[in-house]
Amino acid sequence: MIFIQIAAYRDPELVPTIRDCLAKAAYPEDLRFGICWQTDADDRCLEPFSNSDQFRIQRVPWHESKGLCWARSQIQKLYGGEEFTLQLDSHHRFAPGWDKFLLESLEACGSAKPILTTYAGVYEPGKSGTPPSGPLKMVADRFTPSGTILFRPHHIEAS
Repeated sequence: MIFIQIAAYRDPELVPTIRDCLAKAAYPEDLRFGICWQTDADDRCLEPFSNSDQFRIQRVPWHESKGLCWARSQIQKLYGGEEFTLQLDSHHRFAPGWDKFLLESLEACGSAKPILTTYAGVYEPGKSGTPPSGPLKMVADRFTPSGTILFRPHHIEAS
């Protein structure tokens, strides 16, 4: 089983992310989701998932949120002993068979406690298609007006 952790702050891409994750998984029945949904009281978008054993959802009024790291700590409390865990943002798209690929990659590591990590590629909401494949690296792009550094994904070229 894979425990998928998603901290979502008022993100309209949360439900499309969940649907894409399930649709493109080789083993969707083996996925469990822990979601900290920081939203307003009227938002009902997660109701279709709320009665499923695959979903553990903590709903938090958006104005009471204490930030991303706090939300991720809340999700950790939803962990149910799954063998693997995957931490995502609430706006992703997946390659077909993504879960099988990750499980095979973990097996190939030959380590008792492997960690796979990457900087996820960019996608544009509303556009269909499969995300580009291959490893990515983080590259500093620029500083925002508030002084925060902005990173962008770039493909790692084969040598």
